[in-house]
Formats: sequence, structure tokens, C-alpha cells
Amino acid sequence: MANSEKFNRNKDHYTTFSATVSTTDNTATICIANYVNPATGIQIPVGVKMFNLHKIEDIYSLTGEILEAEAFDHENTVNVHCSFKVMDELWIIMPTLSRFSLRSVIRSSFPKGIPKKSVYFILKQTLKALDYMHGKNKLHRNIDAGCIFLDEESRVKLAFRSLTYEENYSNESPGGYPSWTMAPELMFDYRKGSSKASDVWMLGLLALELFYGGIPAFDFEEFQFLVMGIEDEFGVLKKKENINNRRVLGSSRFTGKIGFLWCFSKRGRRFQRRWESLWVFESSRFSL
Repeated sequence: MANSEKFNRNKDHYTTFSATVSTTDNTATICIANYVNPATGIQIPVGVKMFNLHKIEDIYSLTGEILEAEAFDHENTVNVHCSFKVMDELWIIMPTLSRFSLRSVIRSSFPKGIPKKSVYFILKQTLKALDYMHGKNKLHRNIDAGCIFLDEESRVKLAFRSLTYEENYSNESPGGYPSWTMAPELMFDYRKGSSKASDVWMLGLLALELFYGGIPAFDFEEFQFLVMGIEDEFGVLKKKENINNRRVLGSSRFTGKIGFLWCFSKRGRRFQRRWESLWVFESSRFSL
């Protein structure tokens, strides 16, 4: 939750830098530091992401996300303590997190999906973070496992893409998913822009990634078949009998079903491998 500590916007109060990591596009450097309270002398560990102002392609989107994260006050979001300019760099002061995102952990240790209890816990905590953002009329726009981290107390943290700690974070497409998985209304008319509904659509894609290690489809046709399978199992097709087959079903009417319904359906469970190996943390920590 909110930290009562007021962080000073002066680089001289941040010391003992270590674990320096450069991002793949060399636009930023990530360090671990200690913030020294000038009044009490108390040291607080923080993460510092330093952007090269000359290499930032979209400064408006970046500053917008920083300002939003500075206003966040939720245990499941990556909140920004403060930000300030130091010569040709923009410093963002954040809590310390794991260096690797959940996506990196999946790819390195659980390529076929992570244990079921862990998925339930992660989805529940991510949904809390998203509900908080939407309650403040804020959008995430790029929900995926690459934006999810765990802190030292095993809490799930949802971060904006620009605030991620990861060294090799993929920037292959929005959300890191294939372009043919985007929300239907955006595929039909991208000018509409993201919405709360498209955020929830991506939360469904996240559910698939957690359960299976990725989207269980290889192209648009197979993905559509997957969607139809979900709709058929939950009786959605019957409600669409009078809808033109060529009409695009927007995610505002299909929010999250792509992931959640499939993963928890009988058909989906038949394909879900029962991993007995432990998750990064003990299963007891993931109980609902």
C-alpha cells in the first residue's frame, strides 16, 4: 500500500548503486540504490530506472505513464515514488522488484505453463490491480506476463511497460502477443483505441499464457477456432444465432472469455498438464 515516506527529488540522496542493467534498446539503465532520508538518515532500498532523454521515442506516453503510476496507491501495482531530471537523464524511483518478469520465468522454467494454484493466485491479484486502475479511469493497454513481477513478499505487481525492470523485455507487438490476438474491435478499427474492455480481453490472453506458456494457437484461423470452442462450450453461440456471421464481436461483449472460460472449462482442463514441480514460491503462498 502507500508508503508514507516522502522521497526527495535530488540525486544526492540516492547512494550505493549496484546491479546495473541496460535495456535492450539502450534507452535506459536500471540500478538498485538506497534512498537516504535527509532528516532521519534511514536508508530505504529502491529501484532506479534512468532514461536517456535523447533516445526516448515517445516522451509523452512515457511521462503520462509515470504521472499515473505516481498517483497509484495499491499493493498490486508498481507505484512510482517520484521522478526527476538529472542532466540528460530522467530518473524514475520505484520499489525494488525481481529483475525478471513472470514471462521470463515462464520461458526459462515453465514453457508449458505454470502450476494451477499459482495461476489462480496471479490472476486474482492482477485483476485487483486492473480493477483499481479502471476505478480511477486509467487504462493499462499492454497487459501480459512481461509486465508482471513479484516482490520480496510474493505480492503480484502489475507494471506499465515503460516501468518494467526486465533486461530483455520483448517489444515484438502490443502486449507481446501476436497481432492476430488483439481485441476484435481494435482489429476491425484500430482508430477506436484501447478501452477498459480491451484491457480485460488482454487479461484473458494473460490467463492463456499462464496456463499454457503462450497462446495455444499458431495463426488467426486456429485462434478463431479456439474462440468458437469457448463460445460453443458456454452457450454463447446460441445467443448469436441472429447475428450476422461477418459481424465482429467486440471485446465489450466478450470480455475475458477468451482466456478464463477456456482455462476453466472441461475441454481446457483436458489439455492442462498437471505440473507437480513447485512454482518459484511454495504453493501454500498461492492459496485463495
